Amino acid sequence: MQQECRVMDIPGLYPRAKGKEKPDCSGVPGPIDLPQEEMAMEKPVIPTEEQLEILEYHFCKVNKHPDPTTLCLIAAETGLSEEQTLKWFKQRLAEWRKSEGLPSESGSVRD
Repeated sequence: MQQECRVMDIPGLYPRAKGKEKPDCSGVPGPIDLPQEEMAMEKPVIPTEEQLEILEYHFCKVNKHPDPTTLCLIAAETGLSEEQTLKWFKQRLAEWRKSEGLPSESGSVRD
């Protein structure tokens, strides 16, 4: 019969759980040590031509405002994350609204 190995039983892995002092992590950079610019910056994702074709097809032919389920399916089809897909749709909708002479923000129709 094999003996079960539990993570908590590995010596030195969780020293605080055994009542020992906190491990020294002073040399390890954490999020507080990073400059604000590095924390705030996200690398922009530029969709490939194939991904753009799929996104444009769904925007023009299917729906300019995809619901969360459809957005998830489009993201899976393109290989992009749901956040990236949603961001693309928001930017594309803003471009479309501008080209149509509509206000950039979605809202009610005004006289």
